[in-house]
Amino acid sequence: MLTALPLLLLFIVVETYWWYNKELVSIEETLAIQEKADASTYYLRKDFSSNLNTYKVTAINKFKPEILVIGTSRVLEFRNIMFTPYQGEFYTAGGSVRNIYDVKAYIDHFKKGIIHKPKLLIIGLDFWLLKKVNQEEDTWLKKKLYKDDAISVNGHQNAFKYLVKSWALRKNPPYLVNENRGIGGLGKTGFGYRKDGSVNYKNFVGEYVKNPQYIDRETPPIIERIKNNISPFNLPFEIDLIKVEVLLKSIKEAQKENIEVAVFFPPFSNECFNELQNSKQHSKWWSYYNTTLKEEIKKLSVDIIDCTSPSSIGLDDRYMIDGYHPSEVLVTHAFLNRLKQGNLNSKILRGISTDSLQLLLNSEETLPISFMRE
Repeated sequence: MLTALPLLLLFIVVETYWWYNKELVSIEETLAIQEKADASTYYLRKDFSSNLNTYKVTAINKFKPEILVIGTSRVLEFRNIMFTPYQGEFYTAGGSVRNIYDVKAYIDHFKKGIIHKPKLLIIGLDFWLLKKVNQEEDTWLKKKLYKDDAISVNGHQNAFKYLVKSWALRKNPPYLVNENRGIGGLGKTGFGYRKDGSVNYKNFVGEYVKNPQYIDRETPPIIERIKNNISPFNLPFEIDLIKVEVLLKSIKEAQKENIEVAVFFPPFSNECFNELQNSKQHSKWWSYYNTTLKEEIKKLSVDIIDCTSPSSIGLDDRYMIDGYHPSEVLVTHAFLNRLKQGNLNSKILRGISTDSLQLLLNSEETLPISFMRE
């Protein structure tokens, strides 16, 4: 009995610590809180897995957006404030796509009613989604969609292991978060996911305010990855035409379901874009992705939101979070630029207020990296 007492005390201390940092709030509870909150309420756990896939799919089915963005982390800066008069009908599931089969699975799930079907689907198309690989790829959407570590024994065990490892390595050690801006150890500080699925890069914005220059925050920086063929630019790199066909067929299937489709080609920083343009070892796939593929997609009457780099619309690299993540301000510039070009296939996109977008960009509060509304 006495030998079990220290373990019991440790259990109580650790669970209390997680409770204080709001790590134990379930995803269902989190979304209910975000739905009712007037101000931005952020979600991101520190010790527990944030179970991003569960969070995103559960949010889609709860909020039932008419406009849905899917893709990797490079579409996380699409925001509801960009879609007047549809602000309340928007959600970005950025971060929930790992390969092209996830895109296909989303559309299959729309058809089956497993995931709420939007009226407009914007697909963020990263180059690596189409890369030819040796191993077989599958989609996480075939698995059970609901997994929440905050309410599972296994999740608590994994969080405790992470906590011990962090303490031992003095890397991200335990601390009490006294701010109360959201849910989870990071969400409470204001760094995390908003109700609309976008992410608030609070720390990066704070860095920019102190030092208003472009910084490639990825490790290693994207420019070094390109030059040294480090993932996702590792060689051999070849576009898989089978995956291209999966993409094109998926778009057609969505259109059969009366879903309007647009495709977003995320930008690179000017230095990274120039390196890819001049690279001999990346020239073949880059040319296909940047030119030929866009023409193939346009044949399907799909609107393309394209911004190869900040300089393509007269801006500099301060508008980038890093070498291949655009800021919310750059995404808005690219979006506005496309809407002004006209000839849009999407009825919803034709109804977006360009005046509201211009007001956002012209605001005195707006910085290249943030609208500074939080």
